[in-house]
Amino acid sequence: MAGRRKAAGVDDQAFIIMFFSFVAIATATVIFDRKEIMTPALLLTSRIFLGIFFIGAGMAHFDPKQNNTYVALMPPFLPNPELLHKVAGAFEVIGGAGVLVPMDDVENAAAWLLICTLWAVFPANIYCLFNSDARRALR
Repeated sequence: MAGRRKAAGVDDQAFIIMFFSFVAIATATVIFDRKEIMTPALLLTSRIFLGIFFIGAGMAHFDPKQNNTYVALMPPFLPNPELLHKVAGAFEVIGGAGVLVPMDDVENAAAWLLICTLWAVFPANIYCLFNSDARRALR
């Protein structure tokens, strides 16, 4: 375990999940609501990064090799984890593609979809952060 951070029972992988959740929420919020403070180049770069990130993350939900990992990350109080992680993946792909469309209505709807999806999957991130069995599924 040399070189791995241990703080309050949190390992690196769980920390990375939490970090990217916050970054993605912040980025989607900025793209949706703060266009006036961003240069066009920064906005385009953010949209491309966000789109590629979420399309890739969403596609991973449909990889049969990853299915058990996503199911293990779900808190036990959530019903039908197989369906929920597939729905989250579909929303991530749709939202990621939507932010790449240079039309305000589509982009805004996609940003809202991503924001809502991120908040909906946040309990799974918290569960993973504090549950050692869920973190083991990431290894």
